[in-house]
Amino acid sequence: MTRGAYVGSIRAVRDFRAALVTFAQEAREAIGSYEMEVRRTLDWLLEAQPQYWKLEVRKCEDRVTEAKIELERRRNSKLPGGETPSCMEERKALERARARRQYAEEKVESVRKWGYVAQREEVEYAGRANQFGGTLDVDLPQAIATLDRVLTTLESYLAISDPGGERPLTTPAAPVPRPAARPIAPDTVAESPHGATIDKPAAPRSSDP
Repeated sequence: MTRGAYVGSIRAVRDFRAALVTFAQEAREAIGSYEMEVRRTLDWLLEAQPQYWKLEVRKCEDRVTEAKIELERRRNSKLPGGETPSCMEERKALERARARRQYAEEKVESVRKWGYVAQREEVEYAGRANQFGGTLDVDLPQAIATLDRVLTTLESYLAISDPGGERPLTTPAAPVPRPAARPIAPDTVAESPHGATIDKPAAPRSSDP
């Protein structure tokens, strides 16, 4: 057996329907914005960054080669006194070039690893976003259509029961309880000759001797 639903205010139903419509619009906009942001991040992580760091590795290799040549040239040179130079500056430059190359190579590996992680997370997000999109495209329109039918029914009911205008559907006030009657002692009630009930007069109090 189908049970009816009690509705206390048509305005509340209208407000709820409007809130659903607003939610659906904002949710679709949010999904579109997130999809654009995810695509931008993946493009940066899978294309721009790998290209940048691979190019940086090649530049660092060139600097290492240049630093080696400079070091070798400095070793083969002689000071005015015929002494061999210490080549300290050239050695430090070669160390810096090698450290920079190692850093760039680590970045290439890091970008590759995080690109794989981002792709996996994007697939999971896309699946959940599609499910939510299905709710927005199917379930919410059905709910809004149901609310439209409910509003039409309620407005038709009000048009019949209150032709002069919309009457708010509110919960009827509970009846105010009446105080219970106070019992009367039997010896204070007497029946009149006409059938009415009257109070007996109180017996006179005898005076003390």
